[in-house]
Parts: sequence; structure tokens; C-alpha cells
Amino acid sequence: MRGSDHVGDGAPPGPAPPPPKRRRERLTLAFVAADLGGMLVAALTVALVARPPQADLLLLLAAILLSFLALAFNGLYEQDDVGPGHSTPDEITRIAISVTLGAWAACVIGMVARSAELGLIAAFWIAALVDVIALRAVTRAICQRREWFRQGVVVVGAGRVGRLVADKYGKHPEFG
Repeated sequence: MRGSDHVGDGAPPGPAPPPPKRRRERLTLAFVAADLGGMLVAALTVALVARPPQADLLLLLAAILLSFLALAFNGLYEQDDVGPGHSTPDEITRIAISVTLGAWAACVIGMVARSAELGLIAAFWIAALVDVIALRAVTRAICQRREWFRQGVVVVGAGRVGRLVADKYGKHPEFG
């Protein structure tokens, strides 16, 4: 509900929220960018500090790809379909599981290929956990301030209580 969307109060209705599909696509794209960005920053940081050989750089790339796939399979890009009230703390466990699976899968690949620098992958794992969680929180905060993020609200009820609820949503756009 924007501004004064009350029926019959004489004020023009606020802008309509975007269709749910566009909102979902924008959120998914924002979180994909945040996750990939966080893992790239983690890999670049580890690579610049450790200066590993080229084979280990390929392992870092594999860790990024495998962690991203784990994030996708873990449903972190489908949150908005379930409900609108998610926060980054709600996702920490699934992020940790996904990044851990990606890092461990990269370790297994490295062991099979006999080019595993486990310390490098462990450093990536810790940095990726911190970076992905932090960038998701920043991304969510930025998206919540965008007009397209808001969702329409229908207040069912007449009289004083319905008007109070509608006024509360009108004064607090961060509620949705």
C-alpha cells in the first residue's frame, strides 16, 4: 500500500507494484550477482595472497562453480516464491552448507587430480562464507529500498481497525 490508497478518501492511489514475475526476476538476478561476486572476491583475495600455481587457480574456479550450483540446488534463488519475509540470517545455514559442499567437492577434484592445495581451498571456503553472507545482506538492504521490491497489500476489514492497519502500512513502506 502506498501513500494513501484508501478507497473513497479522495487521494489518488499510489503507484502500482510491479508484477510478481518481474520482482522475482530482479531479486534472483541481484542475489546471483551477489553470490558470484562474493565468491569471486574470496577467490581473488586468496589467489593474491597465496599466489598459487595455475592448477590451483582452476580448483578455485571449480569451487566457485560448484558452490554456485549448490546455492541454486539449495533453493536460495527461489525464496521469494515461498514467502516475502526472508532475511539473511534465515539463509545462513543453507549458505554455509552450499559453500561447504562446493569447497569440499573442489578438494575431492584436487585430490583425484593430485594437485590439491587444501589450505588454499580452506582459505577460499572461509572467505567465501563471509563474503557471500555479507554481500547478500547488502544486496537485500539495497533491494528493499527500491520501488520494485514492494508488494501490494490488501487490508480486509472495515471500520476503525481496518483503517488503522491501512494507515500503519501507508506510513511504513518498509512493511511491504
